[in-house]
This record gives sequence, structure tokens and C-alpha cells, in this order.
Amino acid sequence: MTLSLIWLLSAASAVLLVMGCLWAWRKRYLFFLQGGSSLGQAAWQAWQAPFAQGVSLCLSLPFVHEWSERSWGAYTRQMQAYLGQRVAILILLVTVIGAWYLSWGGALMDILGMAAAGLLLSVLQAASRGRALQRRHHNRCRRDLPFFLDLLVLAVESGLGLQQAWARALEATPQGSLSISLHKVQGELRAGRRLPQAMRKIASTFRVVELEELALSLELAQDTGLSLALLLRSQAEKLRAHLQLEAEQRALKLPVYLLAPLVVCIFPCTFLVIAMSLLGPWLAGGAG
Repeated sequence: MTLSLIWLLSAASAVLLVMGCLWAWRKRYLFFLQGGSSLGQAAWQAWQAPFAQGVSLCLSLPFVHEWSERSWGAYTRQMQAYLGQRVAILILLVTVIGAWYLSWGGALMDILGMAAAGLLLSVLQAASRGRALQRRHHNRCRRDLPFFLDLLVLAVESGLGLQQAWARALEATPQGSLSISLHKVQGELRAGRRLPQAMRKIASTFRVVELEELALSLELAQDTGLSLALLLRSQAEKLRAHLQLEAEQRALKLPVYLLAPLVVCIFPCTFLVIAMSLLGPWLAGGAG
């Protein structure tokens, strides 16, 4: 009797939980549907929303937040949305496959292990994607920074102050990764920070070492009275020299990358043609 009562209460709790989830999903579905989404998009967004909120809540914990900020930098929110989407897909797949697996007499621990492994892979994939975005952002900033420094030199030599020259050079900078970082610096300037402090903060957020070096150079020029235009021009030339050296190093590595296709594809075909030309008369004579 007691065991039957426990099973009945457990079943009732499960049914109430499922009904509550369906009711919450229905409210979110209607909300996204009224926002202009299609039927399929609204259904998926309603399913994904609670998992995205759960991921955001987990990543806001003190130690986890520090790890995410250090790993993803300015792409933390984008990676949170990406990880929430992956978790939603994972839970959907685990639910469908788990129901089929249990119907064939499978164990619940196997399903939980599969879910834990999928969650770990999702976190590792999000971490790798975030680092790749940061590396791409860093490379683009390093590529475009010398051009911005040239514009800054022209603005300084025309008689503008440092912050006015920064704003004028920023207006002429093409849209891209560097423009995003520089607009963040401009926002810090509007908040009341000095230019070197704002650059150092954005450099730590986006992990652009060159901006931090530029901030140190600007502080040195302001403290010692050095020529700002001369310092910026030397900084641009130094960065161009580094970029040219890295391009030459990549070009020197190209023969190593070409070695594998040569050994695997071209050399066997060449040896086959030579062998057939040498063995062709002998094979024709043997056949005759």
C-alpha cells in the first residue's frame, strides 16, 4: 500500500511537472509568435529560452564568470547564446533518444552518461569557438592598426589634441574588428576615463596586446613630453615590420605544408607512370 502511494505521488508530480513545462512553453511560444517569428522559429525559440537562461545563470557564478571572461573576453554574451543553443539541442536529442532507449529496456544511467558527455563536448566546443573568434579579432586588429596610426599622426600634425585626433581618425577608419575595439575605447572616453586607461581596459577585454603597447607609449609621451606624432609613426612602422616578418615566416613554412600532398598524391602517380613505361614492353612481350 505504501509503495503504491509513493508511485502514485511520483507519477502525479511528474505529470504536474510536464504540464507546467508545457504551459511555460506555450506562453513563450505565443510571445515569440506575436513578435513576428514564424511557427517553427517561435516553437524553437520557446524551447531554447529556458536553457539559455540557465546557461546565463550558471556562467554568472563568481568562479565560472571569471573563467568565461578570461576565455571569451568581449564575446562572452555571444558564446552564452551559442552554448544555450547547443544545450537546447542536446536536451532535445537526449529526450528523444532516451525515450526510445528506455522503451527497449535500456538503463537510465546510460542516458545520464550520454547527456553528461554531450554537455562536456558542448562546453569544449563553445570554448574553442570563443578562442577562435578572439584570435581572428586579434589578427584583424593587428592588420588594420598601422593604418589607424597613420590617420592619427595626420590628425595630430594638423594641430588637434590627442582625444580630438582620436575621434577624427576613428571617423575615417573602415568598419571591422579594429573599429569595434576603437569605438569601445571612445565609449570609455565618454565615461570620463583618460585615453591610455581606456585603451588598456579595452586591450585586456579584447586581448589586443598592441593596443596596450600603444597605451603605454601614449602615457610615456604625455609624461616625458616626447613628440606624439613621431612616437605614433615609429609605432606604426614597428607594427608593419612585425606583420611583414610574420608573413615571411608563414611563406617559409609553405614548402612543409606542400610536402604531404606531394608525397601522397603526386609522387605515387609519377612513379606509376614511370613504372608502366618501363614495364610496358616486358608485359606486352610476356603476353605475346
